[in-house]
Amino acid sequence: MLENFISRLEHCKQVGDGRYKACCPAHQDRSPSLTVTDTGTNILIHCFAGCSPLDVINAVGLQWPDLYPPDPNYSKTVRRRERDHFEETVVKIAESTISEGKKISEADKKVVIKAKLKLLSRG
Repeated sequence: MLENFISRLEHCKQVGDGRYKACCPAHQDRSPSLTVTDTGTNILIHCFAGCSPLDVINAVGLQWPDLYPPDPNYSKTVRRRERDHFEETVVKIAESTISEGKKISEADKKVVIKAKLKLLSRG
């Protein structure tokens, strides 16, 4: 999953064990300002210019779940709880961002709307 993500980044190079630096695809970046770190259990994404990780992921045509392979050892109940938690988190982050007077991208709006609809359908 990490390989799929970093292969979509420009000027990406490994700078350490599980650490990469690249140009951020979410803004016009002339020198690498994006760091990607594989912790073994998580992928950490940080743009020093201030782009959100979700903006970065969307800019390369991926979504959060694309960065994490499904684990066959998890039960369907656990997977559903994780999906619910993911969708609740997406909605909370968007609401917090908007309440701070910041705008979210059109791509993020679509993700938030999709998450809200899923949460509403589950009751």
